[in-house]
Amino acid sequence: MGPDSLSLQDALRVMSELNDLEALERRLRYAQRTNDVTSLDLAEIERLLGEEARWMAERMQEVARVLEDAGLIRRKGNELLLTPRAMRRVGEHALKDIFGNVDAAPAGDHTLTRRGAGLEPGDETKRFAWGDAFGLVDTSRTVMNAVLRDGATTPVRVTADDFEVRPTLALTQCSTVIMLDMSYSMMQGGRFQAGRRIAIALDSLIRSKYPKDNLYIIAFSYVVLSLKPEQLLDSYWVQYGGGTNFQQALRQARQTLARHHIGTKQIVFITDGEPTTAYSSWDDDDEAVIDPVTGLKRIPDVTEETLREVMRCTQDRITLNTFILDSHPATGDLMRNMARINRGRAFFGSAQDIGKYVLLDYVHNKKHTVG
Repeated sequence: MGPDSLSLQDALRVMSELNDLEALERRLRYAQRTNDVTSLDLAEIERLLGEEARWMAERMQEVARVLEDAGLIRRKGNELLLTPRAMRRVGEHALKDIFGNVDAAPAGDHTLTRRGAGLEPGDETKRFAWGDAFGLVDTSRTVMNAVLRDGATTPVRVTADDFEVRPTLALTQCSTVIMLDMSYSMMQGGRFQAGRRIAIALDSLIRSKYPKDNLYIIAFSYVVLSLKPEQLLDSYWVQYGGGTNFQQALRQARQTLARHHIGTKQIVFITDGEPTTAYSSWDDDDEAVIDPVTGLKRIPDVTEETLREVMRCTQDRITLNTFILDSHPATGDLMRNMARINRGRAFFGSAQDIGKYVLLDYVHNKKHTVG
């Protein structure tokens, strides 16, 4: 035995400590997954990781208690979950962050042409025309027109030419799927965090302003995950290896929207690149190879399969609006083809600015003039 060799007793002690560290790692990962740090053993953390680690764990437990007392988190089984009040607060902050410089952001040029449910007054008036409802007459503007014509005399004489109406705006009911790319490249440059913030803000906007709308969230890389809004604040579900599958994500989004038969349907697609993988739907596809992770048949013609799924979305009257973050110039060719097939739009922007486009575009497309 050499001078640095361990005795049997020391070796057993080291093995015991390693086992304890592995067990602690499992408990820490479980605490991360359930968002519950209150069950961590502080004495064990100090023994294995030191006083500073214990101090940090104590602070986290204290924060959890404060949040629970404030009604921002609640306990469900072994998990700590955000309350609706907390989600509203987070969403409000995300909206404020995105709309901080909203006046500088253009709203896009798309005009909705289909009618929806619900009416609200518009901001502008127009001259009364045959067929306009009398309930839409703007009394103040009508009287003002008479005064401007004859002067401030009494009684005010109102003629047919004085009448102005305030056209209403039809509010469409909209079902939306946010498709958030979580591939490896999205993890760089703050792109994924920007996409996550956009999804949280849009959820907050819909809950507060358009409660009849429906919002679904899908995250994808080589796998496709359906998420609840509150899960956007976690990271345990993020899987960014193995490729980027637009085809499967579009298919799941299309199938999700198929349950809605009224109003408009759209996919808000947030990505920074192009698809790198797709799967065959044919059992006898000789060119397909089995994906070792998913067990599905991976095929070589990724772009063609992606565009086929875009065509299926188009046939189902689903609008696809794509928001491309900090992309390579070559990415634009596929995105423009997708927009051409679907008659949707493709926006190119930075991770810092793209949120304004998404939210303003959503609000802009909610309304159109009726009458």
